[in-house]
Amino acid sequence: MARQAGYDEVHNCDARDIPRAAESIDVAVSNDVFVHILQILDKAAVIREAERLLKPGGLMVFNHSSSRAFGYSASCIEDHCSFLTLNDFIALVRDSSSFIIEDIKPSYYSILGRPRSLSLRHLLVTLPFGAHILALLDNRIRRQQSVDLSDYVYLKVRKPGA
Repeated sequence: MARQAGYDEVHNCDARDIPRAAESIDVAVSNDVFVHILQILDKAAVIREAERLLKPGGLMVFNHSSSRAFGYSASCIEDHCSFLTLNDFIALVRDSSSFIIEDIKPSYYSILGRPRSLSLRHLLVTLPFGAHILALLDNRIRRQQSVDLSDYVYLKVRKPGA
């Protein structure tokens, strides 16, 4: 399906060992993937693989689910999901790579209801202009809440060099 959609290069492989040459890409993006990599050692291996693939000066943007936002006081695994504290997420990157963290951003806040339950957020999405209303609420909440209360935290990292 990816090839039919116009992608020239498609790999179905373990993210710890991607069959591409070192320093062959400029940008890597991972959205809602690390939450499903349960073990810290596996997360670290994927980060190291991304670092291997990126050209010097290359960027990676990726996110992870936040323990605090989901009601946990520490990093943990529940079912098929893992949750990290912001400090553990940052430590994971710093301990497993030479990436320079350039930016830390929140996604959205489920203060309006638990992220995995039916909430006002889910109801608003179904309404006309619901997404716009949610964006306004999130922007207001973002100014009042810490980043680690965001459901997901995004890191923008750069490979040293260039």
